[in-house]
Amino acid sequence: EKFRFRKDGGLCFNGDSAAANALDDYEKGTWTPVWDSGGTNMGDGISSIARNHYVKIGRLVHCRVHLALNNTSGNFTAGDGFNLSGLPFNPSTSSTGSSGSWWSSNSWLAGNRATGIVMAYPSNTIYIGCEYASGVARSVSLNLGITYYTDS
Repeated sequence: EKFRFRKDGGLCFNGDSAAANALDDYEKGTWTPVWDSGGTNMGDGISSIARNHYVKIGRLVHCRVHLALNNTSGNFTAGDGFNLSGLPFNPSTSSTGSSGSWWSSNSWLAGNRATGIVMAYPSNTIYIGCEYASGVARSVSLNLGITYYTDS
């Protein structure tokens, strides 16, 4: 048996019939990140958003987005950061902490890149922090991948 629909809802695979293992929620769509207060040296807003999709399977949410920042100058440095809100689902109150990564590059093969972490908070806010930077202007677009658990 490859899959089974449970009478009380959900989908089980490979002969499993336990309610705890049933897939009972799947959703995909787009989301719109919103510039939030806080952060350092990373401009004052978002100038463009692209490829802003999410997938939710059960309680696990994965979001991605490609965005550019307003009014930036200089290069990325370790310690730069900013806050975003507008996640499609609030992160779980019990799963805060590191939940993703980002990268930016104007010449990846030449070693000009910046990378960092994404920290989720129990609210609908995430912190985007720079951990490594080498010769990349803050005006270059960021590619974010964010994975977190939600209570909904």
